[in-house]
Amino acid sequence: MKVMLVVLLLAVAQVQACGNLFGGGDDTVIGYVEDKYVAPEFAGPQPHIVVNAQDYIVPWDFYRKVDVGDIVKREKGIWTIVKKYTP
Repeated sequence: MKVMLVVLLLAVAQVQACGNLFGGGDDTVIGYVEDKYVAPEFAGPQPHIVVNAQDYIVPWDFYRKVDVGDIVKREKGIWTIVKKYTP
């Protein structure tokens, strides 16, 4: 019984860690791009950015435009660059 409880808690924690993967993208996200990378997925490589310590899958055209240090915003599922990073 204790093992099932631990497994259930880990599953809930993992789903919460996915952010808005299942939420439809209605929440607004604003922050600095901390990292960007391409992750190998079963359906093919997926572009990711990290904002506020949370990973997000983004469209390829946005991934190509955005750089680490840029301020970005996602509103109603649409990503925009608020301000480009200037060193």
